[in-house]
Amino acid sequence: MASDYALIAEVYDRINGDVDYVKLAREYEKLFARYGSRPEILLDLACGTGRLTGELAALGFDMIGVDGSPEMLMRAQERLAGRERVLLLCQQMEELDLYGTVDGVVCCLDGLNSLTEEGALERALSKVSLFLIPGGIFIFDLNTRYKFERVLAQNSYIYDYDEFCCIWQNRYDAGSGICDFEMTYFLREADGRYSRQDELLRERMYPREEIDRALERTGFTLLGTYGDLRLAPAKENDERIYYIVQKRKD
Repeated sequence: MASDYALIAEVYDRINGDVDYVKLAREYEKLFARYGSRPEILLDLACGTGRLTGELAALGFDMIGVDGSPEMLMRAQERLAGRERVLLLCQQMEELDLYGTVDGVVCCLDGLNSLTEEGALERALSKVSLFLIPGGIFIFDLNTRYKFERVLAQNSYIYDYDEFCCIWQNRYDAGSGICDFEMTYFLREADGRYSRQDELLRERMYPREEIDRALERTGFTLLGTYGDLRLAPAKENDERIYYIVQKRKD
């Protein structure tokens, strides 16, 4: 069974078709401004197919998009071909290695939950801290315990389009905090027939205390946690929590 987002890259944008990336980019811009920051060079961590990267570049940011999946980055490269102010790099988050520092960082749509190995979150945060300027802002979100236990759990989802069908089966282990996403794709070929391909993706639920500890150890100060990018107070039944952190200046 394939893994590492090799297959989902082909259908990712359709599955996430309800995400308004134009609005999302503008909300990030407002948030940076709210915290007194206007990054010149902005890192989009786990940038996927580059939709947010492109919208942020359109707002005037010099963008670096980083993703560990060559297939995802190939889609991003196709989308952003010929665009100025964009650099794409194929790197794992915990092995981030930039050419210089950046002024701000974003990581959207639970990118950090894909770090499932023990200590991987702290290693990734350490790399971000290394390349983020002192005082720089990092905005990221994580899927919550509530989402893993109540929404994902052992549930199944079906995405049915003319060009493909995706069957998504979740297997959540509360003991380890690991959720396996067993993905089955039926992709329409040129002759009209459908071919079946299977892929295993995985995310990890991070308890709040583990997140706080990793941030403290990697030089970040937590500025706030919110239920959305408009800074609504976080609630127990939120499916996603947004974290705004700042690299310490000392």
